[in-house]
Amino acid sequence: MFDTSWHPTFYAGGVQGFKDAIEIILQIGDEKSVIIPGHGAVSNKASLREFRANTLLWVETVRVFRKKGYSVEKIMAENESKKIVARFNVQGKVPFLPDTAYKRFVERTIQVIEQEENKGG
Repeated sequence: MFDTSWHPTFYAGGVQGFKDAIEIILQIGDEKSVIIPGHGAVSNKASLREFRANTLLWVETVRVFRKKGYSVEKIMAENESKKIVARFNVQGKVPFLPDTAYKRFVERTIQVIEQEENKGG
């Protein structure tokens, strides 16, 4: 769900499942609560909110590019895409996301968007 060392995944029921799970986590405890991500460094609610915002920005950006007819490769090449992906690199890894993983991330995002559109979501 929440990973401070990688890009988001959508294993909790797509984008809506992601949003629902994050909201539940944010309702527990207070602002000083420690959040243990699935992978990466121990975190806090501010980081989780930032992760959520970046994830939703990513999904919406991919959605807009797909509506414009962009291919996976064109989405990957867009500076806007690269800037958003860089926001998930909180540990400053070089390289953060190898091309094959970046391509899978774009493809998976498109798949999640299409599944939601097919459900009327």
